[in-house]
Amino acid sequence: MLPDYPDQITLGMDMAKNAYWKNYGGEPGLVYLIETIPAFLKERGMEKYLENLFLSTPKRLFSFFK
Repeated sequence: MLPDYPDQITLGMDMAKNAYWKNYGGEPGLVYLIETIPAFLKERGMEKYLENLFLSTPKRLFSFFK
C-alpha cells in the first residue's frame, strides 16, 4: 500500500497515557515510531519512503496551521 500512496500516508501515535511511556515502564514508547518503523522499512528496501512518512507529508498536511 505504501508504494501506491507515498504522498498520502503519514504516521502518528497516541501517547496520551503514561502507561505507553517507557520511562514509566510502559510499551511501546515513542522510540517505536522513530526507530522500529524506519528499521522495518529499511529491511524491506523501502527506505526511500521515510522522508515522505516523517517529513514531507506531515508538513503538507499541517501547513494550514500558519
